[in-house]
Amino acid sequence: MTMVFCHSSQLLTFGYRYRYNIIKIWDAVTGQLRQVLTGLDKYVNSVAMSPDSKQLASASSDGTVRVWRLLD
Repeated sequence: MTMVFCHSSQLLTFGYRYRYNIIKIWDAVTGQLRQVLTGLDKYVNSVAMSPDSKQLASASSDGTVRVWRLLD
């Protein structure tokens, strides 16, 4: 599992490995699940949030890097 916390938006992001191949974005204040990103072929090695919390970059074990637009 990989994780990133964005202080400005209070979002906590987890990239899951092994069986799931998904990314989940949580509101760290309320504990609510905000978004689930799917469609990854292999497990997530790392995630990084843009400074404005509008985009997320993920790197997978198959060498792909994706940039995701996040919901408001």
